[in-house]
Amino acid sequence: MYLESRKLVERASRWLLRHRERPLPVGATVKFFAAPFAELAVALPAYARGGERARLDAATAEYETRGVPTDLATRIATLDLLPDRVDITELAAAPQ
Repeated sequence: MYLESRKLVERASRWLLRHRERPLPVGATVKFFAAPFAELAVALPAYARGGERARLDAATAEYETRGVPTDLATRIATLDLLPDRVDITELAAAPQ
């Protein structure tokens, strides 16, 4: 679980450093991404299909066999989907 969390932090940090203005306005950046991230945290896993759905289900089941509560196991299993939320949020906010 720690490794999955660390990978998320590393991937998201790299994205932010590559794609956002410098110096990074931390407060404004958190405000910009907070609500969309919360919404996508629920939505993205619900849309997983095929191999991705099987991978999420298998990872969740593996954590559960190790004694992790189901809600937490599901959240940890879906952490690798989080970096995609950065791009989705950015695209959704782009002027049309």
